[in-house]
Amino acid sequence: MWRPPRVLLIALALAWDARLSAQCADGTPPPCRAPAASASPRPNTVAVLYFDNLTRDSAYTYLADGLTEDLIALLGGVVRLEVKSRFESARIREEHGLGPSDIGRQLHVAYLVSGSVQPGSGRIRVNTELIEARSGRRVWGERLTVSGTDPLAVQESISTAVVRAVVGALLPEEQVTLHRRATRDSAAYDLYLRGRFFVSRLDPRRGVELYRQALSHDSTFAPAWAGIAQAWYWLAGGLPPLEAFAHVREAAQRALALDSSMALAYLSLSYSAHQIERDFAHAEQLARRAIALDPRLADAHAFLGWILIDRGRPGEAFVESERAWQLDSLSIAIEVGRWNTLQFIGRAGDVLAQARAQHWTFFVAHALLLLRHCAEAQDVLKQETGRGWIYYWEETVAAACLGEEATARAALDSLTGMAQVEYVESIRLATAHAALGDADEAYRWIARADESREFDVLYLNAPWWWLAPVQADPRFLPLVHRLGIPWPAPHLSN
Repeated sequence: MWRPPRVLLIALALAWDARLSAQCADGTPPPCRAPAASASPRPNTVAVLYFDNLTRDSAYTYLADGLTEDLIALLGGVVRLEVKSRFESARIREEHGLGPSDIGRQLHVAYLVSGSVQPGSGRIRVNTELIEARSGRRVWGERLTVSGTDPLAVQESISTAVVRAVVGALLPEEQVTLHRRATRDSAAYDLYLRGRFFVSRLDPRRGVELYRQALSHDSTFAPAWAGIAQAWYWLAGGLPPLEAFAHVREAAQRALALDSSMALAYLSLSYSAHQIERDFAHAEQLARRAIALDPRLADAHAFLGWILIDRGRPGEAFVESERAWQLDSLSIAIEVGRWNTLQFIGRAGDVLAQARAQHWTFFVAHALLLLRHCAEAQDVLKQETGRGWIYYWEETVAAACLGEEATARAALDSLTGMAQVEYVESIRLATAHAALGDADEAYRWIARADESREFDVLYLNAPWWWLAPVQADPRFLPLVHRLGIPWPAPHLSN
């Protein structure tokens, strides 16, 4: 069970576009099934399609995507509307040549919101229309031209028009929802959208810089503080955890002091309670608070699943993992977390099949190692051109499994050398030594990992064969008792 480091997320993202184009609308690989016949969608159902960036400059993609995602969130706050999630709209963006009726049938909605953004000459032109999906009839349309420093003006106008067209006059509480703004400073909002875009593109450090620039315009902008907390959590995959999580806690607490309804900030505090304080009960409480505030926050469901593994409730963990994936199957991190849950509950065969379908070499090799198909895992690794720490860790384990001690030691030496020039989690060295049967060296590295609060120390009770020397050692029971993780760990087998 582990959060993939940024280097791995970037490597996985390189194959992401190919993966999307090879998927059917329901997320399965081709050949695609014909849509099943079903009842007509409810009249209050809406999907917001991702806005087009009409400029030739891809730098403005952040604006088109940001306006779309905020519009989805804004309309999602209107109780009388049923709004499709961000990931469902993102999946449809990858489908080409679909008409309104096809999109409406795939998403099972009555109405579609589409639009385009064309920044230039200090102004932003936004064209938006509401379409009745079945007939393709244009119900409403608007062309807005606003100051290039005022993208906020777009949201309120579009969302109000959509609600009125779909469900009628706004109720008082809906007016409050649609008029609520986290900031009135358009420059801060624009920088926030840029920061969120870079975090979504796996560059959290640049995201932090842009969020802080947004706060220089409006220090009370709570979503920017929550964004900083989330970005530092991802940076924690490549930094000493105690250093990174100090920033996570500070930013999350600043966000909640400004707005106690910030689900993402509660989730960030849950990360810290789990990994740094190791207070699993409080971490679960915080994650459930985030879900109560935003039931569609996929990351919260995914992380709750990881907490439940530590609390000895793998069945519930599996449910939360699947719920997260249903909410956002386009997230690399959520898919990785789902696969880790499957591995932990004894379903490495499922992971192997899915990783092969996605052509994700490292996960294919990892699943093969779990199944002790070590020669095949070694063959897969030979196809990998990258030589990062993940490669050397898997090569160490594969060679140790095959009894090729010289090869395993050479790979471990490379892994140890990398740790001297860049941050490599100590737990990687610990488990590599464990695979070679070096319990004393494994525990020496475990002590370092424990002291620095590394994430995977909490999963030393996993049912993975290379952990056997650690788990059989007399030092293991005192360790798991102190960590508060269950032993024997309850694992599902079906």
